[in-house]
Amino acid sequence: MLFKKVCPRCGRRYPKNFPSCLECGSTLIDIEKEAKKAELKKYLPVLGMILLCGVIIAAVLFVVIPLVQASLATGQEFGTLSKTTGQTPVITYQMNQPAGNGNLQVTVIKTRDGAKSANSKKFFFVTVTLQNLRSDSPSRVASADFTLLDGGGNPYPSLGLGDTVAQEIAPLTAETFDLTYEIPQDAYGLKIQFSFPASTSRSAQSVYFLLP
Repeated sequence: MLFKKVCPRCGRRYPKNFPSCLECGSTLIDIEKEAKKAELKKYLPVLGMILLCGVIIAAVLFVVIPLVQASLATGQEFGTLSKTTGQTPVITYQMNQPAGNGNLQVTVIKTRDGAKSANSKKFFFVTVTLQNLRSDSPSRVASADFTLLDGGGNPYPSLGLGDTVAQEIAPLTAETFDLTYEIPQDAYGLKIQFSFPASTSRSAQSVYFLLP
């Protein structure tokens, strides 16, 4: 192609080495470059759709599917998985619904009020079953692994797990204990936050148990 440039004003064509039109002085346009730009514009909508599809697929692979898998693995409804930014999803369980991590399984069996104490408080008992799923070593669980939270987010530490502050569960054994708390008499929206001991979990893992 001999004439590779064109004047946008008068339409005269020129070889590639001409910078401007000899008739009107207008800057010449490179015909090949303009054709490539026009061709690229045709594909921009398609490229945009491909990029959008890529974002959607990435979201499904790295966000939705892991949440669904966690839900199926624990028997929870998808809506009970509450996710906090940068953290592992925290799963909420009902009473009599076991929560486990492959090494240890915890189930909240029942709750009951105890005697009133000083300063408008009362003792509150939560019965839990701890099952060691390991066959090779015992699992040690402490009362500090269980924190009682009220509807206002106020934490209450456990005063004991059974008759002591920690229990050792033999391999492939399940045992039931009472957790003891002292809480305000008008406490509401109670739930237990259980943190799996480091000896039973590769990473920090917590679950919630909703209480009646």
